[in-house]
Amino acid sequence: TVGRFETRPRINQGRSRMPNRCQSGNIAADQNRAAGQASTLKPNNYPHPCSFLSKVPCWEREGAVGKGEPGPGARRRLVAQSTLAFGGAFAIFHRRSMKIGLIADTHNDLPPQAEERFIGVDRILHAGDVCDPRLIAQLEAIAPVTVVAGNNDFHPSWRETEVIDLAGVRFLIQHIVSPHRPTPTFAVRIHKIRPRVVVFGHTHCPFSEVIDGVHYLNPGSAGQSRSGIPRSVCLIHLDQGDLRTEFFTF
Repeated sequence: TVGRFETRPRINQGRSRMPNRCQSGNIAADQNRAAGQASTLKPNNYPHPCSFLSKVPCWEREGAVGKGEPGPGARRRLVAQSTLAFGGAFAIFHRRSMKIGLIADTHNDLPPQAEERFIGVDRILHAGDVCDPRLIAQLEAIAPVTVVAGNNDFHPSWRETEVIDLAGVRFLIQHIVSPHRPTPTFAVRIHKIRPRVVVFGHTHCPFSEVIDGVHYLNPGSAGQSRSGIPRSVCLIHLDQGDLRTEFFTF
């Protein structure tokens, strides 16, 4: 029997306007018309989204042979190239809609129901107690995985805490967390990192509550049921600052 329930707290009502990525193309067309030339452009050395601080040409007129002067056969450096490159960086690193899978406490067992629920997600966050590292390889066949070490994990590359920004929302992942009675160390960590969502595990019990502006989420245990609590995973739907969660039990 598969169960499903969802919560829908609103994290952020604000929306950001993206820079106009068409601006540089319009400027180039205007320059061509002013020079009495056809407005056929081709991309040349299209910048990496992080290259908006460097001076590289974004566009080159077809058949360019001259240097230094605008006009027929001349290479043109557009004033708006930084705007174009910044727009690309904004689109890639500030994507506003994502679906994220949350899983914890697999304890050597990744049930097929969990894999099925994660089909189509953009990222998987594992909150520890994986035990068998090969389970992470199985999850990575579905989507990129961010994993932390639980009290039963001894993988040398897994850390106690991970922080990741997804669709403009900062996530902190840690296996053992007490939302209502945080340790002094964890309270300082929350103050410094200022996450909007904390993903944790360890209790084998699903949890979803906003405390002091931070949404604490425990997907429950995917590998072991405890005290009659069924196994479960969670999906997070992020859309323009709105956060909606779905818990699936099996």
